[in-house]
Amino acid sequence: MIQPNPAALLCLHFVMSHVNTGSPVDYRDILVPKGDSVTLTCNTSKENSTQIMWKKDRFHFAYLFSNHANVSNFTSHRLIIDPHSPSVLNISNVQYEDAGLYTCDVTSATDGVKSIRWNLTVFEESEELSTYTPLWCSTLVAVVLLSGFILFVYIYRTKCRLRRQNQEPNQNQPNLQSDELLVSQPQRHRGHRNSCHYERINSLYNL
Repeated sequence: MIQPNPAALLCLHFVMSHVNTGSPVDYRDILVPKGDSVTLTCNTSKENSTQIMWKKDRFHFAYLFSNHANVSNFTSHRLIIDPHSPSVLNISNVQYEDAGLYTCDVTSATDGVKSIRWNLTVFEESEELSTYTPLWCSTLVAVVLLSGFILFVYIYRTKCRLRRQNQEPNQNQPNLQSDELLVSQPQRHRGHRNSCHYERINSLYNL
């Protein structure tokens, strides 16, 4: 009895799964910084699934549920698909060459082929932004503190000015009273001198 070659079966399933061109496709865009890690998960039910096929450019990974066989020509050690969890693709330390279109095709005995595609874009974080961000934050904090200090001084001086204005009428009243005393005292002395003068004149003329 001739045993079927798992690789041949996978290739046959791969060809048959692409005969149906009207299969639904779910498109997703992912933006990942260079050096980070990303996980792509093909969220499908495994109950009726017969095959999972991952593709990226000329690389592919195929897993057959019937005999748990898999075939892959992925060469990057940073790209990992665990045969025990073939619906998950992990990329560690993402680089620019990892950018591109990733496709997961799930073949089901009842629903046909369902596809999910990720358009992975890799970017590099700006070093200037990361360098100047602490300086910008420090400048903003200094401006806020300086503005708060100026506002505090302004409020304090305004309160002191109002308090001084409220105290000035009370301080002027004693001054006015003292001025009245100074004015009244010369008048009192003048009246006393006049009375003394009149007494002298009366004493001279025996009046």
